[in-house]
Parts: sequence; C-alpha cells; structure tokens
Amino acid sequence: MTGAAAAVHIYYADRRAVADAAVEALVTADDRKRVTATMHARRSAEYLAGRALLRHALACHTGRNAASFRIETSRDGKPFCADGPALSVSHSGDLLVCAVAESGAVGV
Repeated sequence: MTGAAAAVHIYYADRRAVADAAVEALVTADDRKRVTATMHARRSAEYLAGRALLRHALACHTGRNAASFRIETSRDGKPFCADGPALSVSHSGDLLVCAVAESGAVGV
C-alpha cells in the first residue's frame, strides 16, 4: 500500500441515552422536514437522533457549527454533506454510528 491513508473518525451513541434537548439543539428545520406525519414515532426518533449524531460528528471533526452543514440525500437515500467531509450514518435498533473522513468515500 502506498501513500498516507485518510483518517476516519467514528462516533456512536445509544439513542435511549441521547437527551431530547440534545437532539433539538442539533437538528435543523431541514432535518425535521423529512419527518412526516405518517412516519412511525420510533422511526422518527431514530432518524432525528441519527441526524443529531451526524451533525455533532461534523461539528467535532471540523470545528464548524453543527447547523452550518448542508446535508442532502442521494438518490439511493444515503445522506451526504454537500459542503463538508465524507460521511456515513447507520443504525441498528437503538444503536447509532457515524463515520467522517476528510477525503474519499466512507461507509458504516
């Protein structure tokens, strides 16, 4: 293998341990728009907690304000940061994980 490998930073949380106030402080109005009235309450909570973790990870990684990132969704439903580093987020039940890399693609 040649060259230096890009650093990947991993962030994780148990959704049950994430305070509602922390989620409210981190998610944006755009994040909330994706939550629909027909979405099951558990799925809505998972999505918002995932977005909060994602924004927290981006802020920690870059030093920017968590709300300053423009997170969009690809055609296949994967989030990406239009104005920041590569990222990936996943969840399994109440466990959330996020990866952030300065360059290249990343997945969890």
